[in-house]
Amino acid sequence: MQKLLVQPGTENEWQIAYEIIKSNPDSKSLVFMIHGGGMDLHERYFYLTEEIYDATGKRTKTFDDMVQGNYDRLTERLIKNSADCIICRMDNRNHGESLVDGQMDTRNTSFIRLAQDEAELLRYIIQQYKIEHVEIVG
Repeated sequence: MQKLLVQPGTENEWQIAYEIIKSNPDSKSLVFMIHGGGMDLHERYFYLTEEIYDATGKRTKTFDDMVQGNYDRLTERLIKNSADCIICRMDNRNHGESLVDGQMDTRNTSFIRLAQDEAELLRYIIQQYKIEHVEIVG
């Protein structure tokens, strides 16, 4: 897992976690995966496994974490089919590994701030790998 400091020197500075998977390390094409809310860079989620009612009729729910997320499966398919690309999967601020010292960002984390984080990471990856073509999945 790698991290990039986004919006450095501002009140919105934060460490964003991401991983690079190289289906073709020399590719100039990027597949940039942005997960949904409440998920992580694997796009795993919790799902309801059981509903139990106690003697008073109070309902409790049991949840499990998906073993493999949607983006894990998509990445496997791209690699299996020898896709000519580099894949970047990121954890949005306050999701997955994008916590600082295990803490969530307690400031307002609006969609605009998340989009700015994503754009900054995308610009960095494009420059770092000399990307010419981008496909965004999200």
